[in-house]
Amino acid sequence: MDVELFKKVVPHHCLGSIWSQRHQKGKEHVAPTVHAVISQVNRVADCVMATCLGDPSMKAADKARVVEHWIEVARECRTLRNFSSARAILSALNRHAIGHQKKTWGEVSRDSFHLFQTLSEIFFTESNSSQRSELISQVKSRRGARAEEGGL
Repeated sequence: MDVELFKKVVPHHCLGSIWSQRHQKGKEHVAPTVHAVISQVNRVADCVMATCLGDPSMKAADKARVVEHWIEVARECRTLRNFSSARAILSALNRHAIGHQKKTWGEVSRDSFHLFQTLSEIFFTESNSSQRSELISQVKSRRGARAEEGGL
């Protein structure tokens, strides 16, 4: 779903001069393709939040299994180079409502927690902007190689 939305993004709609108009009266519908991408990211984050917090009768151990599942989904998104969904998942898990549930996080396996920390560091730490750039350039170079092979 994400790739289809990203393909439709009009690049100049991402420019500050266009995007900053979105709150002006009569300009609410400016950059609809960018809004669509943002809505998708928000839906992913909302889904993570709902599954982690939606059932108040869930015990900490059960919530931990759900959190571990989303950590694994974020890892798979990174592997598939779906960085927007990976970041949305990690962002939701870092939100106060989930991130400060000590009992839940205490039940998360050490391996899952370590993976969560590693992924969060990649996607949210300013010092890792070079690592994020490297991930993106790897995607670009693979696309170029496939295009040369006739794969695109």
